[in-house]
Amino acid sequence: MPTPTRIVTDCGQKGIATDPLPPGLLMATARINRFNAEHGVLDYIGDPEQQPRLGDRVLFEPTNIAGTFRLYRHLTALNGVGTTTDWEIQGRDRHD
Repeated sequence: MPTPTRIVTDCGQKGIATDPLPPGLLMATARINRFNAEHGVLDYIGDPEQQPRLGDRVLFEPTNIAGTFRLYRHLTALNGVGTTTDWEIQGRDRHD
């Protein structure tokens, strides 16, 4: 359950691989506490007035995408200067 010092994300081990290492978190005011199958739990260490609200996006940087890649319809690639590109995942829903 979210609290003033805890953020719960709708992204767990089924959505983003946590092996061999957990993903990076692109948020300076939070630290990864744990991931379970369906959710990620973050410890929030920033200003309570600036804490993400329900529906806000939290960005993770995956360390391994092999096991979860085809679960998504597209991939958004982010380069070092903030430019994004969307790529369609052509293997989505394929079982052959």
